[in-house]
Amino acid sequence: MNAFCGAVAVYDEECKTFCFQYCPEKVVQLLGYDMPYFDLHFSKDALGLLCDEDRMEVEHAIMSAKSRHIGIKVYSPVKEKTSCLKWYKIEGWEDGTTYCLLFGGMSQETQLFQSIASENADNIYVIDKENYDLLYVNGFKRAFWNEEGQNTPKCYEHIYNKKEPCFHCMMKMGGSEEMPCETSYEEGGRCYATHFKETEWNGTPAYIKYVRDITEEATVKREKERLEKYFETVLKYLPGGVAVVHHGLNGRLTPEYLSDGFAEMVDMSMEEAWDMYKTNALSGVHPDDQEYVKQTLDRCIRENCDREALQYRLKKGSGGYIWVNTKFSVIQCEAGDAMVYADYHDITEEREMQERLRLQYREQIFQHYLITDPNTLILGHCNITKNKIIEIEDRTNSGLLERFGDKREDFFTGIGTLVASEAERSLFYEKYLNEPSIRAFENGIKEVLMPCFVKLPNYPQGRYVQFKVNLVETPDTGDITGILTVTDITEKTIQDRIIRMLSSLNYDLVADVDLINDQYKVVSGGDHNITEAQGSLMQRVRRVVEELVVDSEKAYVRDMLDPGKMVSRLKDGEFYSFRYSVNNGSNEIQTKNMIISAIDLSLGRICLVRTDVTDMLAAERKVKYDLEKALSEAEKASRVKSDFLSYMSHDIRTPMNAIVGMTTLAQANLSNSRKVEDYLKKISVSSQHLLSLINDILDMSQIEQSKLHMNVQVIHIDELLNQISSIMASPSKDAGLKFMVERGEIQHLYFQGDALRIKQILINILSNAFKFTMEGGNVRFRTEEIPSYESGRVRYRFVISDTGIGMTQEFISHLFEPFCRSERVNRVEGTGLGLSITKGLVDLMGGKIRVESQLHQGTMFEIELEFAVADGKQKRSPNADECIPEESLEGRHFLLVEDNAINSEILAELLQMWGATCVLRENGLQAVEEFESSVPGTYDAILMDIQMPVMNGYEATRKIRSSSHPEAKTMVILAMTANAFAEDVQKSISAGMNGHVAKPVDMKILYNTLMALLDD
Repeated sequence: MNAFCGAVAVYDEECKTFCFQYCPEKVVQLLGYDMPYFDLHFSKDALGLLCDEDRMEVEHAIMSAKSRHIGIKVYSPVKEKTSCLKWYKIEGWEDGTTYCLLFGGMSQETQLFQSIASENADNIYVIDKENYDLLYVNGFKRAFWNEEGQNTPKCYEHIYNKKEPCFHCMMKMGGSEEMPCETSYEEGGRCYATHFKETEWNGTPAYIKYVRDITEEATVKREKERLEKYFETVLKYLPGGVAVVHHGLNGRLTPEYLSDGFAEMVDMSMEEAWDMYKTNALSGVHPDDQEYVKQTLDRCIRENCDREALQYRLKKGSGGYIWVNTKFSVIQCEAGDAMVYADYHDITEEREMQERLRLQYREQIFQHYLITDPNTLILGHCNITKNKIIEIEDRTNSGLLERFGDKREDFFTGIGTLVASEAERSLFYEKYLNEPSIRAFENGIKEVLMPCFVKLPNYPQGRYVQFKVNLVETPDTGDITGILTVTDITEKTIQDRIIRMLSSLNYDLVADVDLINDQYKVVSGGDHNITEAQGSLMQRVRRVVEELVVDSEKAYVRDMLDPGKMVSRLKDGEFYSFRYSVNNGSNEIQTKNMIISAIDLSLGRICLVRTDVTDMLAAERKVKYDLEKALSEAEKASRVKSDFLSYMSHDIRTPMNAIVGMTTLAQANLSNSRKVEDYLKKISVSSQHLLSLINDILDMSQIEQSKLHMNVQVIHIDELLNQISSIMASPSKDAGLKFMVERGEIQHLYFQGDALRIKQILINILSNAFKFTMEGGNVRFRTEEIPSYESGRVRYRFVISDTGIGMTQEFISHLFEPFCRSERVNRVEGTGLGLSITKGLVDLMGGKIRVESQLHQGTMFEIELEFAVADGKQKRSPNADECIPEESLEGRHFLLVEDNAINSEILAELLQMWGATCVLRENGLQAVEEFESSVPGTYDAILMDIQMPVMNGYEATRKIRSSSHPEAKTMVILAMTANAFAEDVQKSISAGMNGHVAKPVDMKILYNTLMALLDD
């Protein structure tokens, strides 16, 4: 081991890694490490010596060979401490149950060869000359290995992953003289260059194949060839043409190349062009331009200028000359001569266009100064690029050019000082100084306009003017010329303002007034007694006041039209107005509205606009009256709706609480059937009460008429009291109160009244007693009969007392007002409408309600209600507690039409409880199809929902009634729907149904209705 510098590592099953079992110090030193460092980092991790980029693949190959119990040879560089790479041969073999690795160094010659091969840009392959076996590969320049028993791969398998020799393989030539020493080919989208060399590899005739990837080189070469062809084409057909001219030491200019485009440009064939220019490149230049072109070229060459551009004339083959713009590029030669590359462009049309532009430019400037409009104040033009005023024609005789100078920036800065408004002055500078003007021209803006108010030296009152600067390009130089026009637009501005103001008014007089000069001008309308359209303002005001204005308002109108006071008022606002009455000449009094508006107070200009508002005022008064009346009615309707909805919302909570509470108790006592039965009875009572409340909410006619009607029926007083006690039992228990129900002497048990309204009254007061009595308090509910005022009637007294917080006498006086609540109980839930509702119901029944209370002592309510006496034989409303005989519909078969799964389940169960059977269909169309396909006698009745998908209940009923089925006319059809209004019942009957039962379904009503219809 010491002799060949080797080391042995074995696989440690516990550590799952190869550990050095033997490693001489010589090996460690050759790698540049000391023993302590080597033991610390590699003794338990032998493969840690491998390079990072090789370790994963090499370790995987070794572990694969170990798992298959075969040997393996690996050639791989390992890390020296100096970060250099040294190639090692690693042999693996199985020794009993142990897998070993032998790390052996390679000879110096082998190390050198491997290093040289790795650094070579080519991939190197050694291939058996006879059978394509791959004897050596350095294509990866990293670690490689062979497993024990592994067949030697073919070169085409290893290199190209093919199953047969490549079509471009030079080995097919068998070493003949035709076999090239070097060639190139494409494979897999890449381009390679390869060459062969015959050799003998360990006694085997072989080829050494060098392969180099030249994809990038080939790409560059092809691109270069493509560009050369492209530029050759461009050069050939370039408009205007190209020439290459040799400038000799003697100054002679001789063409060496003329493009086809050059010959076409000068209207010659290529032969004609060469005949003219072959001895002298300037022979076709216009005689007047030859010396200029020659001197310029000589100077460029002498001063070593790279580029130069000239414009001159060239002779055409058809006669005449063309103007060309020629760009010369000069390249100096070593011998002192030079090559001149000339690029020609025909600019004849451009120059002709330029000449036309010069004429247009001069004409535009000339016409500008011919403007004769009397409102024109200033004309001029300037060179913005050079900041120069060229000419100013000042028709205001203000000496503006002498005052502000001929520098354009200074001139426009000075003009800006004449602009009265600071805001307008800033905008003026942003538009007309040099920099923004140049920027506007570059952005394609050819005209810059701005109206503003200025104070010119000879116009102290000021004028409204419009500045206009037209921006044009100066021919030849490309400078920007600004053509200035300043126009007086004072009168137009005032007229525009008057017109804008008039556009929104129905006027009978409009006057433009000049207060400074005491002048007016009637723009529109007038007075019946004054025919003058213009004149002195004060004289007209005097005549109007004396001849037209009613006596009581003369002084007032005179004051409102005083010139000094008009100016004073308008300084505080843009306008003001006043109304006054006049006699229209027909002994009729009319009301006028005068609007005085400031047009421009700096000029003393105002506008008077008068409108006749006589009819408008009458209409306003009528509209105001109608609006007030409508508002009063709307508020009244809103109060009625709000009051009704609020108290119904308040009263819904009590039975709902009983339902929720009893449901919770029933769920908690499912094993106690007696309690569950009791809870269900109380839930049924509360449900009936809640259903009645909801039905009343939906009765919209009660809201619109602001009244409720009584639903009179026969009532048993004890049943009524028991129902109320059941509803209130759960809330009292939740509140921790002692609820006592007392029954005094009662002789008449039956009476006629509205059970729902009576319960509303008593439950409202009981609910308030529960709310305002602290936990542990008492609430007492006593009922007794008292003498009636009339025979045949019965009078009951209901007394509800509590030990709650009580009320002050002041609060009791407002107790029954809507939304009345004490500030001490703001945290108690409620709307404050309950007692107002109670008082209204008591009054509606002709009863009395009285209250007594002491603060912190409690409250007592006493309600007296009188009703007509009834006997027990009279028909009473169904009671939810009454039982329905089981199997009372034995043998009956129904068609149930219902799209809601829960509703259909409830109805099916009810029918089954009564001994009946049913068939379910989910919409009207299915019901029609089922009925028409049924045998007569199948169904006893159809229970039909109304609102369903596909086909509703009304349409389905009509289809059934009009069908040819023998029972189409006689089949019982009962509507069962949540549409519970009277008009809904009528719709059902009109559609052909026999009856109507509203949802939620009352079992007793459903049973009685069905029995009545089936018996009939």
